[in-house]
Formats: sequence, C-alpha cells, structure tokens
Amino acid sequence: MRVTSFRLFHSFCSYSRSTHTTAIPNDVRGSASQTLGVQQTISTGAVPGIRILCRIFSASNLSRRNPDVFSTRALRELYLGASARGMLSDLSGPRFSAIISLFGTLSDPDPPCQFKSPLAQHMDTKQPRAWWGFIIQMVRDKKQITGVLKESDLYWVMRARVSEASMVDLNVYAGDGGEFCFYLA
Repeated sequence: MRVTSFRLFHSFCSYSRSTHTTAIPNDVRGSASQTLGVQQTISTGAVPGIRILCRIFSASNLSRRNPDVFSTRALRELYLGASARGMLSDLSGPRFSAIISLFGTLSDPDPPCQFKSPLAQHMDTKQPRAWWGFIIQMVRDKKQITGVLKESDLYWVMRARVSEASMVDLNVYAGDGGEFCFYLA
C-alpha cells in the first residue's frame, strides 16, 4: 500500500511522496501540531483543508495507478473543518460524490462495482468501520450545496439508511401456522 503525505508548509498543494500516514493540517485541528502515526509535523501556515480534499478527489488523482491518499480519519477531519468554515461550496459535484463513494465503499464489505471508489483499495483498512452517519451528513450537504444527487449518492444514502435502521422498530409475529411474518413499525 502506498500513502502519500503532504508537506503543507509550502504554498498550497506542493507535495512529496512518502510511505507514512498523513498528518491532519492545522487549519482543521487548531494551532497545535497534530499527527496520525509517524509523520512530520505541520507548520502553522498550513494549506486549507478544502484544497487538500479537492486535490485528493480530483479526476486526475482518482484515475492514477497510485493515487495520493490520506487516512480516513484525516479525510473526515478535513471535510468537517471545511464544513465548519463554510467552504464546502468549493467542492464540485463529482468530488462530493467521490468522497461519498469512498466512505461508502469503506463501510460496505462488498459494494456493487458501479458504486465502488477507486481510492478504497489504497486506503489503510486495518480497523474497518461503518461511516453511515457521516455519509448521510455528506449527502445532505451535497444536496444543499449543489441541489443534485447522482445515482451513486442515492445508492449510498439508501444503504446508510438501511444500515442505521433500528432493530427496536422491528416486530416479529409468529403466525398460527408456524411461519414468521415481519412488520416494520
């Protein structure tokens, strides 16, 4: 697996290759240097998180054989930081969909090919987890900002809603003939 780290003390998207997990930029996490794993610290003049997201989810990076990637935690922090600063409108519709697809692919052990993210195979999945709540938030943000949802966005929000359905609302009735009927409350 190959992960690219960014040296964010250069202006905007200057980067160099590395095999370490990427640090969370200061513009997302505050003034103290924060890192994930073994990585050099980030200076106070960090690149805005939205620029990093735009680079990672650009069509050119998505189509590369060895794309630049960040950890899922760092990507989530970059997204939430951009959201808190009101900068999500800088993401194009396709980039929004690429982010949604990545987190959906990482949440589903076997997603349909047409909805699978090309970045997922390059991500560190030592500790897999479901990102359904985050996916719902991103789809809601995309709808609010762009007004348009693609088929893949709809698939992932449907999948997230199904996964988050509460089992508390599921009533099971054993009929007289021994068959089971399921009723959703």
